[in-house]
Amino acid sequence: MIKQHKKGFTLLEMLIVIAIFGIMSAAIMVSLGRSRQQRQVEAAGRDVMAALKVAQNGALTGAKLIGSEPYPCEYSLQTSGSDYSVAYKANVNPGDSCAGATTKQLFSKTLPNNVTFDADYSATFQVPGGEPGGYMEIHLTNGSAHYRVKVNAAGNITGDNL
Repeated sequence: MIKQHKKGFTLLEMLIVIAIFGIMSAAIMVSLGRSRQQRQVEAAGRDVMAALKVAQNGALTGAKLIGSEPYPCEYSLQTSGSDYSVAYKANVNPGDSCAGATTKQLFSKTLPNNVTFDADYSATFQVPGGEPGGYMEIHLTNGSAHYRVKVNAAGNITGDNL
């Protein structure tokens, strides 16, 4: 008796291959989604770092940018939810306390793509010299992606993934 060999795949073999492809596709989609969120939160973190550097440079130079108050005493970055702004305080008379100074907002922005700050932050830089008000971390999140912007006591501004 001659055995006939059938060519092709059984239904079980085909189902196993389809299941493997489905699992691999799901893993790739999750990975791509996470990397997109990570890129978005990193870009937003770089924007916040740039805003901090604007505030720091203003404090270093003591530049007056808006209004008639000629003696700036402090530059700051303030955050709330997904919004942030850079402002400075200035006095009419040199040597006056910054506590009674007039605040002038330089600009405000909103973080894009569902990126938010995990808390409200305030970073200050003193005039003259641009010294920060101390060590600070600002955390940004977008889903499972996290980014940290750090200002150390020497005024170095850096960012990294968490």
